[in-house]
Amino acid sequence: MVKYKGTEKMIYYNKKKGSIGITVIMLVFCLLMSVAMSYHKTIQTETMVKKQGDYSERAMDAAFSGVNYAMSLIQADKRVFSGTKIYLVDKDNTTTDDKLKKMDWINLSQTFDNYFDDNRLNQKLPPYRFIVSCPQDSTLNYKVEDSKTYIFIKSIGEYIKYEENEDGSGEEEIGKYRAQIIAKCLINDNTRTIILKKYKKVSLQHIDSTGYPINVLTNSFFKLTNKEIENL
Repeated sequence: MVKYKGTEKMIYYNKKKGSIGITVIMLVFCLLMSVAMSYHKTIQTETMVKKQGDYSERAMDAAFSGVNYAMSLIQADKRVFSGTKIYLVDKDNTTTDDKLKKMDWINLSQTFDNYFDDNRLNQKLPPYRFIVSCPQDSTLNYKVEDSKTYIFIKSIGEYIKYEENEDGSGEEEIGKYRAQIIAKCLINDNTRTIILKKYKKVSLQHIDSTGYPINVLTNSFFKLTNKEIENL
């Protein structure tokens, strides 16, 4: 506020209004900072969620590889086209019947040469693997519908996430992502092929602390239930 007294100019400041102006500026500044921080955290969260989804999809890809492997394995035994039932069972199964093929985790051939894009190639461990089963259940598997025979294949796919060691000596495992699917396949006797007809993603069945489904007598992965094959 400016006042004149004679020929002298006298200036008076309104301290109250000045304080309010500074407060408003600080509030606006804080608001802008909070918006920027919120946006940054949102981007970080969305990126992490996207990565988690990507890792799960990689596990699904490994599971599909397992189904293809199982189909090829059964198809390779030509007895299946003459009525012989071929099953894929737990590696700890004690039977000597050659119609029961024993399964263990199978690593896909891809190594870190194709996995990392930042030249961290100190280890050569495959990040993908799967385990499959064609459950030995005579009442449910090798199911006949409209004179056609169908088999059910279960597959667990796993994607293993690695991170570089602090000392730079190599990569260490920091997480596993798993997915399980069950597939319904047609045994085509005319073309002597196994054909995938339907599949669905199902809840992951029990795996013990060693990473392997437990013994066939108690492990549901190597068994088949009516609920599992619903809508297939």
